[in-house]
Amino acid sequence: MQQQYRYHLGIDLHKRFAYWVLLDEEKKSLWRGRVETDADAVRKALGRLGIERSETHAAIEPVTEWGWYADLLRAEGFHVRLVDTYRASITAKMRLKNDKVDAMALAELLYANYLPEAYLAPKETRDLREFMRNRIFCVRIRARTKNRIHTILARHALLCPWTDLFGTSGRAWLMEQELPTQYAVERDMLLRI
Repeated sequence: MQQQYRYHLGIDLHKRFAYWVLLDEEKKSLWRGRVETDADAVRKALGRLGIERSETHAAIEPVTEWGWYADLLRAEGFHVRLVDTYRASITAKMRLKNDKVDAMALAELLYANYLPEAYLAPKETRDLREFMRNRIFCVRIRARTKNRIHTILARHALLCPWTDLFGTSGRAWLMEQELPTQYAVERDMLLRI
């Protein structure tokens, strides 16, 4: 059975600030305001609300800052729900689009118990995902860098006699190749990358 909450906090989260709308169990707006996206500012705003935190659920969209924001709200006693932005956008398509309206829409969806929810992964899972994203990012940089070196060689009709251009023998061969200055500088820079 779904837990009943007395308070519904819709948070339209952005890089520098968030807009909050707090509704009570009668759908009356108790607080609206802009809060800087900073841990101290969030804690200060939470202190101004004057509500029982364990009786409050908050909805936030999964933008870049959502992880630490959700962790902070949870640590402060709130039940945090992550919005499935695709389904929520379908629900709120007919509304005027701005921060105040978006925050109100999230609070109203919470109030109606109709919030399309996404999986809010634990911090350990989110950290592991970030580690893997970084690995993918680095592998892509490496592949693009190697492809660029191959392009430089192809433009100068140079074909490596070794199977692996980036192995010990291939690199030695690559460094021996005479290239016009700008390409030699680029090759050296790409190899450092």
